[in-house]
Amino acid sequence: MKQDIQHDMQHAIATYASQIGRDPLLIQGAGGNISWKDGNVLWIKASGTWLAEADTRDIFIPLDLAQTRALVAQGASDFQSARIDDSTLRPSIETSLHALLTHRIVVHVHAVDVIALAVLQQAPALLQELLAGLAWAWVEYAKPGAELAQAVARAIAAQEQTDILLLANHGLVIGADSIEECALRLADVLRRCAASVRQTGALAPEAARITSHEPELVAAGYQRCQDAAVQELAHDPLSLSLAREKWVMYPDHAVFLGAVSPVMEAQESLPDFFQRMAGKPVCIIMAQQGVMLRSDCTPAQEAMLACYAAVTARIANVSNVVCLTADQIAALLNWDAEKYRQSLSENKH
Repeated sequence: MKQDIQHDMQHAIATYASQIGRDPLLIQGAGGNISWKDGNVLWIKASGTWLAEADTRDIFIPLDLAQTRALVAQGASDFQSARIDDSTLRPSIETSLHALLTHRIVVHVHAVDVIALAVLQQAPALLQELLAGLAWAWVEYAKPGAELAQAVARAIAAQEQTDILLLANHGLVIGADSIEECALRLADVLRRCAASVRQTGALAPEAARITSHEPELVAAGYQRCQDAAVQELAHDPLSLSLAREKWVMYPDHAVFLGAVSPVMEAQESLPDFFQRMAGKPVCIIMAQQGVMLRSDCTPAQEAMLACYAAVTARIANVSNVVCLTADQIAALLNWDAEKYRQSLSENKH
């Protein structure tokens, strides 16, 4: 009987995970996570796997919950020793966050509407009004993993009940005791945080045409991006300004698209651009011309670029945006756990 209940729970979680995982406004690539607790077992998504595939692949790993929480208390980032299976996959980077929360089910999403709020200087004040009446907490930016877990621990210790975490420059965490309650809570937060999307308009055929450097770029291993929304990064003045000045606003963007803004100005030559970039970036945003992708661009990288276009279309003022610092970006790019997660995505074409 217990095994039947466990199987039913896992099936329900997988169904819900794949549902939200296929919504690019909630989850992009291997981002986001779902966990659930079954007695002393914490089931959590494996690092680098995609929630969208939860109903077709075995992507969840069981951990000893008590041992995991003991490791969290020690400030650990590696939870391999808490494993109770023989899978070769690693537990999620965010395992500590999921272990800390006492809710039976924890969902972590990178909701575009929430990110567009969470990168603003005035985010805490805005959210105070938007989320009035809910048990929520604001968590200042911290590197995912042990540092974020410590920040979350401080936030939830400061109040009696916390069902919702808004992570600065990162995303949203929902805790609940059933999938149904979790889905309702997530829908409520998304409704309250729904952002106005700037209508940039469809590109005119002549505007959509990349008029210079395209033959050189094709020869250098690039191809035109086919996503019209992403192309707006090169044409919409505000989105272009954000790409120039606020390139890295949240962790996954840095990990998958790099630390340096790849905006190529009209007056730049291609050799000068590549020299300034210290190589060939994953994408090139050619101001007022269009967006090109490197031919080996992965589905995860394309998803992150589409996410960035969606976030920028929801931001009304460049000066209000807080992006990650050089030190924060370096901490992400030099992190073995993120290198591992990205390597899995590089193999997914």
